[in-house]
Amino acid sequence: MKAHKRESSFRFQPSPLPQYRYLPLDSSPGSIRLLRVFPAEDRDAIIRCEIFHTNLSSEPPYVALSYTWGDPAGLSRVYIKNEVVPVTHNLWRALRRLRQSSGEPVVVWADAICIN
Repeated sequence: MKAHKRESSFRFQPSPLPQYRYLPLDSSPGSIRLLRVFPAEDRDAIIRCEIFHTNLSSEPPYVALSYTWGDPAGLSRVYIKNEVVPVTHNLWRALRRLRQSSGEPVVVWADAICIN
């Protein structure tokens, strides 16, 4: 089976799972949301994440992804606390590529997810 066929099975389709609801950010200057992308040994495993709030003054290490491009009709999904977050397939592929197979989660700021 070709890789793109496996990927296509992860394309977003309506789901009975609830969509993620964002918690409000702290009103202090420099407050941001970051995304922990949890490791998975299987490259094609679903992408599980956690959003957390932090302040830029603490200089948190993270990878920044800005995905305002891509076909919005070609959506995939990631899971935050077992809730669905639809993302472009390009962002899904980038998160899958950044995700580690084991060890610590990768911390990411992705505008499509971290800005509600």
